Amino acid sequence: MTIPTKITNHVELVIGNLLWQFRNSPKLVELVSIFATEIQDLENLYNNLFEKRYLDNAAGVQLDLYGKIVGWSRQGFDDDDFRRLIKVAIVINQTDAQIDEITYIIAELIDAGSTPIRYVQRGRAHYSLDWIVDPPTDPDWLRTIEVVMEKITGSGISWDTVEGTDETNPVFRFDTVGSGYDLGGYAQNTESIT
Repeated sequence: MTIPTKITNHVELVIGNLLWQFRNSPKLVELVSIFATEIQDLENLYNNLFEKRYLDNAAGVQLDLYGKIVGWSRQGFDDDDFRRLIKVAIVINQTDAQIDEITYIIAELIDAGSTPIRYVQRGRAHYSLDWIVDPPTDPDWLRTIEVVMEKITGSGISWDTVEGTDETNPVFRFDTVGSGYDLGGYAQNTESIT
């Protein structure tokens, strides 16, 4: 939704649209200017209400109302974090929990910027998300991410998340495509077991 363009010159527009024979009548111009001033005041009031109710500009009680609409409560978050959570909740309410939607939602929550979220399918009903951010995500916000993960993950599917803090302390990852036991010494040991 976009905010309509605000018209700031109603008086000039109305006087400019008068027929030429009435533009030189001071009483008519004065009367039309009074009505146009009232219209300008209404326009200013409407735009002020509209802008403050727009999600990007909403604060306080307006955000609480948005939260109620999308099914989330404030839970002590400040306006910026709650606004971000509301935007994500809108996506969650419309999602089919596809991989790209899940990674988009988590990227928005951790404010990853250009940091990629890595989705790894682990078995038939388990997946993992990992990412690297610096500084680390706040523990309270990580708990919120867990709640979001529960909402976007289908029934009977398990998940886990792993956060690394920088390239020198990376997320633990196997360097192979499989489960990590398909090459090297582990592969030999598992072959002898089966």
